[in-house]
Amino acid sequence: RSKLISKRRDDIGVLEKGFLNMMERIRRAAIETEKSQQALSQSEKMAALGTLVAGLAHEVNNPLAGAKNCVRRIESKPDNIEQTKKYIKLMNKALLRIENLVQGLLQFARKKEIILQPTGLNYVVAQAIELLDYQLKNKKVILKQTLSPELPLIWGDKENLEQVLINLMLNAIDVLSENGILSISTYAKEN
Repeated sequence: RSKLISKRRDDIGVLEKGFLNMMERIRRAAIETEKSQQALSQSEKMAALGTLVAGLAHEVNNPLAGAKNCVRRIESKPDNIEQTKKYIKLMNKALLRIENLVQGLLQFARKKEIILQPTGLNYVVAQAIELLDYQLKNKKVILKQTLSPELPLIWGDKENLEQVLINLMLNAIDVLSENGILSISTYAKEN
């Protein structure tokens, strides 16, 4: 945008110069305000991500500790085939849990273009709840779900919808007291 310049040299020119200077200061202030708002938004996202990561670290540690315990038991009795089979199943389950948590975190953190497609809202809700399981348990929040089993697909972006739900749920968890109730419902109304 080109800068306007006052060409008059009389009293009107002085007023015009003052007005143009004021407009330029307002324009710069608007740019700074926009930058500040973007920085604040990024800061809020990072705070939410930090809370989420802390919970996920705890969620990963539990199955990891279980898997390590299975390995120790197998090492203590390597000839016990039945025990080994039992513990291998438990380790696979623990590793699958860790894999799902990491995948969920990667999807949440990934910045990508919005892709609108048919999306199962109940699936999105389930993914968000899985990522926040630790926060719910840690704060002793009671989760009540009423998810319609016959929900039609919606037109949306799965990852962005999940981010919105996670942010809403984190905000709710923050303000709820111990044994507070977080209710999540899905239903279809007309179309």
